[in-house]
Amino acid sequence: MKRVLFYITPHGFGHAVRTIELSNQLTAKDPSVRPIINTGAVEWLFKQRLDADFEYIQCENDIGVVQKDWRGVEKLETLRRYEQFIEKEPEFIRSQVDFVKRNDITAIVSDIPATPFVIAKQAGVPGFGITNFSWDWIYEPYAEQYPQYRFVVEHLRQCYHLADCLLRLPFYGDLSAFPVIEDIPLIATRSTAKRDDVVQNLNIAPERKIVLLYLGSFDYGRVLTDEVLQREDYYFLTPEPYSNRDLPFQDLLKAADVAVTKPGYGIVSECIANQTPIMYTAREDFREYHPLVEGLKKYAHNHFIPQEELLGGGLVGHLDQL
Repeated sequence: MKRVLFYITPHGFGHAVRTIELSNQLTAKDPSVRPIINTGAVEWLFKQRLDADFEYIQCENDIGVVQKDWRGVEKLETLRRYEQFIEKEPEFIRSQVDFVKRNDITAIVSDIPATPFVIAKQAGVPGFGITNFSWDWIYEPYAEQYPQYRFVVEHLRQCYHLADCLLRLPFYGDLSAFPVIEDIPLIATRSTAKRDDVVQNLNIAPERKIVLLYLGSFDYGRVLTDEVLQREDYYFLTPEPYSNRDLPFQDLLKAADVAVTKPGYGIVSECIANQTPIMYTAREDFREYHPLVEGLKKYAHNHFIPQEELLGGGLVGHLDQL
C-alpha cells in the first residue's frame, strides 16, 4: 500500500476540492494508493467527493487569512496569527515527522501550507506542492504595510524552497519561492448530472432561471432584498442547505443558469468546467483576485457587478442583462 499524506489549508473550499480531484486521479490509476487527509477543512466534503477509502485527520496546519467576511482581510491579525503558528511549528514538525515515519508515508502533497515541505525533507520523503498561489505572495503586501512582520514572508519562502516540485495550476501568482515548477492543466469537478433531474429534486418550476449565490459565510439578506425576491422568473439558491447532503455542489452549479460569487479558484474553475455563466463582484483586498478574473474573462461567460449594487438590491438589474 502506498500512503500519500495530503496537507490542505482550511482556507476556502477550492484547495480541498482540487486536491480531492488529484487524489481521485491517483487512486484511479493506482488502487494501492491510500490518501491520508490532514486539514482543518470539513470532513463531509471529503466523504462526499473522495472515491477511495481515506483517513481524515483534523489539524491546524495553516493560518490562511483572517477575514471578517468575504469582502476584506484582517491583515495585521493574519500576520500575528502566523507568528504564533511559527512559535508552535517546531513541535508540530516533530510530531508530523514521527507520524510520517511510523506510518510509512510514501509522499507528501501540500495545497499549500508551507510547513509540510520541512516535514517531508526531515522525514526523507518527496514533498510536492499544488497551487496557483502561495502564502508568501499573499502576505507580501501585508508585510509591506506592517514591516515588523517581513520575517513571516521570508520564513514561508524558506519552507517552500524545500519542495521537490510544485505543480502549478492556471491563474497563478508569483511562485518563485519554489525551485522546481511544472505547469499542469486546470483541475475542477465536472458534473454528470442532468439539469432536469436537479430541478425536479429541488422542486423548482422548470421555466424559472436558477441563480446560485456563492459568497461564503455571509448574510444573504443584503443581496436578496424583498424587491429581488419578488421576481418570480428567478429562483435564488444558496448551496449550504444542499451541498453537504444529497446534492453535490457541482450538480447545483451545473443546473444553475448563473453563479453569483466572489472570485476564488474553486468557483472559477468549476464554472469553467461546467460551462456555467458567472457573475462576479470585486474582491480587491485579495491578491489572487486579478489573475482569477483574467482567467474567467478568457474562459467563462462572465459579467461584473459592483459590490455596492450587489449589496444594495441591484442584483436583478444585472441578471436581466445576461
